[in-house]
Amino acid sequence: MVSKITSGKARTKLSFIVGLLLIPMAILGYLMASQMRQSIEFAEKELVGVEFGKAFRPLMLKLAKGEPLQAESDDFNGKARDLAAELGMRGEFMTFVNLLKRPDMPAIDLVRAGQRLLVTAADRSNLVLDPVGETYHLATLSAVYAGDMISDLVEVLSELRGENLQASGQLLGVSDVAFQLGRLSESARRLQTATVAAATWTDQPKTYNELVKVSQHLAEDPAEFAWQVLNRTNAIKSGSSAAPQVMADESKEFANHILGDTDEAWLAGSAKLEALLNARVSDLESKLFLMLLGSGAAALIALATAAFMFGSTLSELDKVEAAYDQSQAAKAEAEAMSLKMQSVNEDISVLNRSLADNVQKLREAQDEIVKKGKMAQLGQLVATVAHELRNPLGAVRTSVFLLERKIQGKAAGVEPQFERINKGIVRCDNIITQLLDFARSKDLFLKNVGIDEWVTKVVEEEAGKLPAEVSIECELGLGNHEAMIDEDRMSRVIINLMANASEAMVGKGDKATASAASGPRIQIKTRRTYRGIEISVRDNGPGMTDEVRARVLEPLFTTKNFGTGLGLPAVEKIVEQHGGGLDIETALGQGSCFSLWIPERQQSKEAA
Repeated sequence: MVSKITSGKARTKLSFIVGLLLIPMAILGYLMASQMRQSIEFAEKELVGVEFGKAFRPLMLKLAKGEPLQAESDDFNGKARDLAAELGMRGEFMTFVNLLKRPDMPAIDLVRAGQRLLVTAADRSNLVLDPVGETYHLATLSAVYAGDMISDLVEVLSELRGENLQASGQLLGVSDVAFQLGRLSESARRLQTATVAAATWTDQPKTYNELVKVSQHLAEDPAEFAWQVLNRTNAIKSGSSAAPQVMADESKEFANHILGDTDEAWLAGSAKLEALLNARVSDLESKLFLMLLGSGAAALIALATAAFMFGSTLSELDKVEAAYDQSQAAKAEAEAMSLKMQSVNEDISVLNRSLADNVQKLREAQDEIVKKGKMAQLGQLVATVAHELRNPLGAVRTSVFLLERKIQGKAAGVEPQFERINKGIVRCDNIITQLLDFARSKDLFLKNVGIDEWVTKVVEEEAGKLPAEVSIECELGLGNHEAMIDEDRMSRVIINLMANASEAMVGKGDKATASAASGPRIQIKTRRTYRGIEISVRDNGPGMTDEVRARVLEPLFTTKNFGTGLGLPAVEKIVEQHGGGLDIETALGQGSCFSLWIPERQQSKEAA
């Protein structure tokens, strides 16, 4: 009876110990398998986007060539439709199909709509968010730039059709043709850049030789054709009646040549991208299988070890039972053995607690890695978007400048409109600068600066830009103390904090509101602390709730109806580059205080 009771207790304890050992292993295996499964699903979704582009490509080429459409007999209404549904863009796809059915739709409008659909598919399938350099550039080539080439080419051809040439030989729309040729050249250069960039990421660059050669031809052909257009323009002006027809023939030959090279680059880029993604999926699936196999083997070994331990324990218990029946000495020995087992159990409990702590640390580290990966992808996407917006914005600025010069002194009455346009351009340029500043890490240009004198200069310059009702107080406690800082970047920190404080109290521009505080006031203070140099900017505005305070440093988060939500994240990034940090003290209805600190001595960096 004693043996059965003792065996039952031992079985319960050992089962509990084995369970505690297996639980963290199972949790860790589940987290790793889930992460790997997500990576596989991400790559498989990218493959759906590649397949959609392959199914959509023949239709885009027919639209560009002006050939009759037979969508019912192509893969377009079958395979492409199913792929669009899988990407969650059935509505956009059916809208495009309805446009195809309209007999009065110009080809250029259909091509533009098709390109928008390709870009949507690239976005929905995560192609433009691929974390690997080679596949990312191939994705932009096949999912975006190839379609841009076709769209811009059709734009050029539409400008060179008969409506731009008069029978008398006078050329109309020459500036439009030049503009469209410029856009086509820019698209070709982007395609070439993506091809070269993809080749630099691979360990087999020779496999890109043909694709690089094709993209190089594409980048050179628009410029060559531009000279042909100029020569034909001169021929038309000189009265050659055959020049318009020659230009039309040359345009058709040029279009067929460009379309052929674009199609070749599109096919080659899609094939390489598809092969790379399939290889990635296969590799991840193999790793997942091996990991699951290893986890199963580890579990079996653990169970076998537990069974062995259980058998050994029962054997020892049988000996203890026999010793108990023989003498009291055996009983004392059994009690000593029990104390030893208790010590082992305590050691195992300590080990389990240590394992639980390690699992928690691993989970936190994994979350941080995922967060940094997402931020890197966001930064890359933000930099790409900002770069693509700055080129057309520069064209708008130049055009407005030329228009102002043309109407200067003519009393056209459009000066307010030009002023509004220029303000809008400046605002957009500032937003793009914020985006680029957040997305890119720049080396600091450090030099020794008297902090109080520098703060005084920055505050005086910014004070004139703030509303008159906002008062500014400075309490400078550093004297002649100096520190190594990047004046330009740190100036933007102070200006950003002052502007935020002012906007929190009285709003901005035509969105100004009555201050919730009596007498809106900004207090700026400098001092030395145990952390180094500290600069604080305090306001008596409405303050922030705990929820807003917890998210105020997140990129793109803002409580305003204007702005990008990147101001404070950029401030934190600049201060951290100086080796310091940013503290925020706030309470609802009691204002906010932003305190930044930097070490007193830093190592100077040269510009990259």
